[in-house]
Amino acid sequence: MSRPFVNTTDLSLHIPRLSRFKSTKFADKPKNNAAVFLDRDGLIIKDVNYLSDKCQIQIIPQVTEGLIELQDFFYLIIVTNQSGIARGIFSEQQLSVIHSDLVSRLERKGIVMDAIYYCPHLPDASVKKYRVECDCRKPNPGMLIRASIAWNLDLSRSYMLGDRRRDLEAGLAAGTRSILVRSENSDCFSGYDEADNLSEAAAIILNS
Repeated sequence: MSRPFVNTTDLSLHIPRLSRFKSTKFADKPKNNAAVFLDRDGLIIKDVNYLSDKCQIQIIPQVTEGLIELQDFFYLIIVTNQSGIARGIFSEQQLSVIHSDLVSRLERKGIVMDAIYYCPHLPDASVKKYRVECDCRKPNPGMLIRASIAWNLDLSRSYMLGDRRRDLEAGLAAGTRSILVRSENSDCFSGYDEADNLSEAAAIILNS
């Protein structure tokens, strides 16, 4: 099941891209066919406007603790909108370098990510080939659904964590339970389970 880290570029423009990687340090983890889907910016790393260089990566405090608690029981899958590609701010190749570096940093902390799905599309993209009305840009659920097929996941037993309404709506549309992890950019404050950080969200999940 594990594969080397690659940036898949042979997919249809209408579906999300997938970064695949494997740990060289840790054995495959026991799973229960459920995943915790994670937004990237504002949840795992600090939200930098159109992050385009790995030097800008700053892992948010208490992320490590939360992911370590979850990884023995769930697949850990990042699902992230990356419209900076469609806007011509950075390329898919640059994003691949960023994701590879993020995965390596987390691995050094004892965390094994299972996959990263990203949406490079935008309906009014300045880069023509990404000018697509897709089903993967959150709040659409396409990234979660594609992951569920690839990893044989039970979405009803899975969770979506994010700091924005679009993250939570994508989870609900896919059939997961959604948890708001508050950040300074959160635009949704009611109607969902809430946590102050990823470690607190992990406690909610594991005590459910």
